[in-house]
Amino acid sequence: MVYICPTCGRECDTEEEVSKHFLKCWKDNNPHHISKSAPRSEDINMREANQDVLNFFASLGEGGSNERS
Repeated sequence: MVYICPTCGRECDTEEEVSKHFLKCWKDNNPHHISKSAPRSEDINMREANQDVLNFFASLGEGGSNERS
């Protein structure tokens, strides 16, 4: 079976060979493409909350006795 690069039309003998060729060929034919970098686990944003805010949300979870009609 013959595999053909969809970018340049080069014929390859194996699927692995055409996969490797296609990546390089596409990059060479699209030099102005800007790719996004992958997210990193170090980029975790931590936020701190005031204790009063935490108490407010905790009181909402208790419910029941503080509800108005």
